[in-house]
Amino acid sequence: MFFTYFNSYIVGTKWKNLRSKLTPAYSPGKLKYMFGTIDKCGHTMTKKLQEIANEKGEVEIKEILARYTTDVIGSCAFGLECHCMTDPEAEFRLMGKRAFTQTVGDVLKMVKIIVHNLALSTVGCFLATIVFSFLVLSFP
Repeated sequence: MFFTYFNSYIVGTKWKNLRSKLTPAYSPGKLKYMFGTIDKCGHTMTKKLQEIANEKGEVEIKEILARYTTDVIGSCAFGLECHCMTDPEAEFRLMGKRAFTQTVGDVLKMVKIIVHNLALSTVGCFLATIVFSFLVLSFP
């Protein structure tokens, strides 16, 4: 499940191990190395904003920032030129939207995880297993 990999859902030893792997990726030296790429994406965004402002006068800032962020992540993390700023239907952007769009099923799966973790920490293993089994059977 996608949401189980978010830092806020990881605790204990798993979080410690993940943090020890992620921390070197954001060292000052690595961030300094990424700055040129981030700056390039920023210039592309500025050009696109000027273009949109001249054409329409209205800017959908949430969409522009999402495309900028996708370009930065694609470039810095994967070494790809995603071209999300110039092409709103770029494949990388569409996959990013898909990854972060929650359906009712996704929300129910999150509820199952949260209820399971709460039951484990407050009531005990036996009741947690019963509640979790009920939720699994209720919302396949």
